[in-house]
Amino acid sequence: MAKRKIWLLALPASLYVDDIKQLAKDNNLQIVDAKFADKINDKDVEQKPPKVKLVSAKRKTKKKVVEPDELTKEEE
Repeated sequence: MAKRKIWLLALPASLYVDDIKQLAKDNNLQIVDAKFADKINDKDVEQKPPKVKLVSAKRKTKKKVVEPDELTKEEE
């Protein structure tokens, strides 16, 4: 079996919308954290890796703060 090429990605995997583990498997790639890029031989790195989308950094919802006196008003 041929040696798999390396796919450099910033980890953790939860940063991405796509299933990066499945994409790596489908493309015969090994995922390595991009922080180790300087320790890897350039010839082992995939030159055209799959495109992935990052998860948005925006909060989906804001939590509402409920004051204790508001709770007692609802019970009446």
